Amino acid sequence: KVIVKLGLVYDTSPEEMDKAIELLKGIAGDSPNLEEKVIVAFTEFGDFSLNVLLIYYITKGADILETQSAINRAILAQFNEMGLEFAFPTQTLYTKNV
Repeated sequence: KVIVKLGLVYDTSPEEMDKAIELLKGIAGDSPNLEEKVIVAFTEFGDFSLNVLLIYYITKGADILETQSAINRAILAQFNEMGLEFAFPTQTLYTKNV
C-alpha cells in the first residue's frame, strides 16, 4: 500500500482539481504493477495547499521502489505538462499604511 499526499497551489481552479484527480486515476490505471483498487480524492484545504490523496496497492512480486518511482515520475511529468502547480509553504504579508 502506497500513500501519496500532493499539495496544489490555492490558485488551482475546480476544473484543474478535477483534471488532477483524473490524471492520477489514469496514471495508476496505466501501471501494470498496481492492483485495481486505487483511491484518489481532494481531501483538504491545508494551510498553504489544496491537498489530494492517492492510495494505490502494488502487486505482489513487483519491484516496489521502481513502481513508486515510475508513478512519481509520471505524476511530475503530467502535472507539469498540464500546468498544475505543486505548493510549498508560503506566507503572505499584508501591510497597512496609517
